[in-house]
Amino acid sequence: MAPTAAEWKIDPAKIDIVGFSAGGELAALTAMTYQNMRPETKKVDKNTPSAFLVHAAISVNFYLDLKKAVVSAELHVHYQ
Repeated sequence: MAPTAAEWKIDPAKIDIVGFSAGGELAALTAMTYQNMRPETKKVDKNTPSAFLVHAAISVNFYLDLKKAVVSAELHVHYQ
């Protein structure tokens, strides 16, 4: 996306990705591999883009990895 941002007159610092359910997993994988695009190199570090997570379950591993890597992130857990 970012390599063609200038052509499309888009600020590459303002490109977001959104996903729900399985698409949310794909969005997280994309965020973790956006520099290398090789899934086997996925990691969360200070270069991982900021994340806003809404999660309907207890699993918060991705959020905790983001915070451990000092990446801006929010997690909203909704209980029914």
